[in-house]
Amino acid sequence: MSRTAEVIAKKFPRLAAQDYARDFPDIGVDSFDLVELRVLIEQRIGRRISDAEWMKATSLASIVELFDEKPGAQ
Repeated sequence: MSRTAEVIAKKFPRLAAQDYARDFPDIGVDSFDLVELRVLIEQRIGRRISDAEWMKATSLASIVELFDEKPGAQ
């Protein structure tokens, strides 16, 4: 499991992996949850996430895709 997916699983243990592709409101994730999640992911990946980057996320799956460390990335 990726670092970002681990953070999400810990933050939202009630969700299954297939829920990650659903829209935030459909899975009960609100704006406060997203602020907390952003901070946790920033801490885990060791860098600040810009507002522009964060606003590209439309689901938990897209957060994993956007913020997972790619092989060879620093």
